[in-house]
Amino acid sequence: MKNMKGKKVQQRTVIKFDAINGESADGTHWELEYSKVSKRYNLRSGADQGGDIVYSHMSLTAVKNKAVDKEVVWRKVA
Repeated sequence: MKNMKGKKVQQRTVIKFDAINGESADGTHWELEYSKVSKRYNLRSGADQGGDIVYSHMSLTAVKNKAVDKEVVWRKVA
């Protein structure tokens, strides 16, 4: 992909995954998901009740860092 001046435009890599669930120390349920519509990663609180978006970003790393700030412990998939 090139822009008008002939320089290459960096393409963003999309990592596709099923929603990841976790819980913080206070018992709040969390969910990390990828939205195909907005092409952003979302961190939702109260994921079991539909939850509000707490943080949304194009970078998976940025969203994971926000989850660390919120002290989310992710559940291991068996």
